[in-house]
Amino acid sequence: MDIQLAGGPRYGNDCSECTFLGQCGEYDLYFCTQSGVGIPTVIARFGEGGDYLSGMNSDIPVLKTAKRLARERGLL
Repeated sequence: MDIQLAGGPRYGNDCSECTFLGQCGEYDLYFCTQSGVGIPTVIARFGEGGDYLSGMNSDIPVLKTAKRLARERGLL
């Protein structure tokens, strides 16, 4: 997967707990602490509003990429 770490997100994200990780194909990748829930997650946003995938234990390749990036940055 082609990962771009430079630049910023393409799609709006209104969560103050999310850390932008980069872009992978059509997705903006994030790590979110979800402090109110207490369970961190990774997110792959492909549009506005509800257009996203999420899940820390997913087998979806783009979410696995987001998890790897979060680990590499010391967020996990």
